[in-house]
Amino acid sequence: MKARARSFYTDLDFGLGAEADPTLRRALSLLYPGAQIQPANPKEDRRGVDLWVVKKSGDRVGVQVKARRVSFLGDVFLEIHADLDRGVPGWALDAGAELLAVVYKDRVLLFHMPTLAYLVREKLTKWLEEGYGHITKSEKRPGQVYESLGVFVPLQELGPALLLSVPRPRTGEAA
Repeated sequence: MKARARSFYTDLDFGLGAEADPTLRRALSLLYPGAQIQPANPKEDRRGVDLWVVKKSGDRVGVQVKARRVSFLGDVFLEIHADLDRGVPGWALDAGAELLAVVYKDRVLLFHMPTLAYLVREKLTKWLEEGYGHITKSEKRPGQVYESLGVFVPLQELGPALLLSVPRPRTGEAA
């Protein structure tokens, strides 16, 4: 059975929606009380920064946002190669942001990107040997299909990089 390629633009639109997620905003506010959250410009976005947290001091912290269509099940997807054929590094190794925010249906996880990249460099071979690797086919334009390589890593393996886990309020709970 041949795997069908996912639409790059459908995934992009879904990801852009996560940038306005109220639980994400609450998580960033918990980590940086009193800070403002601002969108990055298109050039910054291409370099891996989707949002800026602007602290009271004026210092900015870049945030890369990744959206998932599922509830958190214990593992985290990390993109190692964005395009296998062209050797384009993925966001887990070539991050322009200081924070990674992973927005699930039921919670938001915040990671320190430099620590996460270190863990990837140190443990990637082990993770691939343990079967965590996953190849995704995506299509930007009809017929233009490329493959990316990622790993689904158990959260406990990423512990040193995890900064915060914020559950979504259940219906009827105050945010």
